[in-house]
Amino acid sequence: MEETLKLILTKLTSLEEGQKALLGRQAAMEKRQEALEERQISMEKRQASLEQRQISMEKRQAAMEKRQASLEDGQKSLMQGQHEIRLELDRRITESENMILNELDRVQERFDTKFTRIEKNLEEIQQYYRIDRLENDNTTLLLKLHDDIQKRVAELERKTA
Repeated sequence: MEETLKLILTKLTSLEEGQKALLGRQAAMEKRQEALEERQISMEKRQASLEQRQISMEKRQAAMEKRQASLEDGQKSLMQGQHEIRLELDRRITESENMILNELDRVQERFDTKFTRIEKNLEEIQQYYRIDRLENDNTTLLLKLHDDIQKRVAELERKTA
């Protein structure tokens, strides 16, 4: 019985260590997610800066149009470049968002698998303890029956003697 309890304690310790390892991995993934979020914020700041720069360039462009009508072709090419930059920024931001979402999905699937495994192990341990408790109850009943039978035998021996 003590060996069984020691074995159970060993298994529980092993499960707790596994759980601690999972928590460590989860913390690492959360740090990684925070780093990705900071990177996204940085990209958003950069985009805002580029948008402010774009606004500034548009103002300069308007002033130059007033001064020199001959620069219209240059201004059109500048606007085309800005549009391409916006498209490239949109593409990169979309790509980053998709990468982050894919990583989150992968992490979620992994944690779901591990949590399912932990829940299964926990159910097995609970079932083992239920069986052990029932065996203990049965043993107690058998010992009580044995004591009752011994008392009856002793009383019958006393009466027959």
